[in-house]
Amino acid sequence: MGMTTGSQALGMLAGTIGAGLLAGWLGWQVVFLGRVPFALLALFLGFVWLRRNRRNEPGPSFDVLGAVTLFGAMLCLMVGLRLGRSIGWTSLVVMGLLTFAPLFLAAFWWSERRAAWPVLPFQMFRVRGVVISSVTMFMAHFGAFVIWFIFPFYVGNNLGYGPFTLGVMMAVMAAANTGFSSTGGWLCDRVGTTAMGTIGLTALSVGLLLMGFLDEESGLEQVALRIALVGVGTGLFQASAFTLMMSSVPAKRFGTAGAAVALAQSLGTVLSVAVTGGLFALSNGYHLSVLGANGLGSADNEARAFVLAYRDVFWMGAAIAVVAAGVFLMGRRTNPGESE
Repeated sequence: MGMTTGSQALGMLAGTIGAGLLAGWLGWQVVFLGRVPFALLALFLGFVWLRRNRRNEPGPSFDVLGAVTLFGAMLCLMVGLRLGRSIGWTSLVVMGLLTFAPLFLAAFWWSERRAAWPVLPFQMFRVRGVVISSVTMFMAHFGAFVIWFIFPFYVGNNLGYGPFTLGVMMAVMAAANTGFSSTGGWLCDRVGTTAMGTIGLTALSVGLLLMGFLDEESGLEQVALRIALVGVGTGLFQASAFTLMMSSVPAKRFGTAGAAVALAQSLGTVLSVAVTGGLFALSNGYHLSVLGANGLGSADNEARAFVLAYRDVFWMGAAIAVVAAGVFLMGRRTNPGESE
């Protein structure tokens, strides 16, 4: 699992540098268009290899209804939360999306209780390792994903650098993630899953805390060291979370349990954009009003308010990672028949 998460981070490393170059040369649109060939290649390879595996090891039919209702619930929730901030919470579109989200969830609950091989078996919520790894994966990415949608504005607007420099900074985090994901898997086998996961989440929280101290005068070396620490912590933790999950379920449930942890990771990232983005906007507005009351110039107000709001959300992310570390420590106690 360390090698698997490391390969994911390696793709991020190549992608961030490539995206920075493409955005600088051809414009931001090509960053999205450039993903299409890789997505099609991954789809083709997945179809070929997974289909071959299905012929060799046939299993139960896919839970289409469960997948569709879960996707509908997540889509309505995420898009509704995001649009609520931009077009208003009383908009008919927003109210409709947020109304349909619980309806889809209810349909998902109903379908999963009747499916022969459900997408998300509810009995898995009785397995401590799966619950702990999923909850902490959600919390870690909820806290850390602030880097992806607040940090770029800090690099561009406050430090004055372009897309390539931003890509390099993100690549530093991805490189640290790559190396320590693989190392984390090796250490889990020798030191213990709980110890390495807790260390990883602690490093993540310290990295986010230190990033909150950055301001307009910070140099790139300061930024690089802090964001590298975030990558180190993320890599160690991800390897530990998947290892804890795999040690908690029988082999026939590896795919389902792994998908549950990956779903928790995805939910953490997209909810972070919706929720933390809203909190950042509120914090920025608050600091603007306070600074305006002190009589500072408008240009100074905007720059300073951004840094203060940036600090608030990064420190919030650090606090969430600390709580996640405490939750991961609960993984020391396992259910009967489970191993560390």
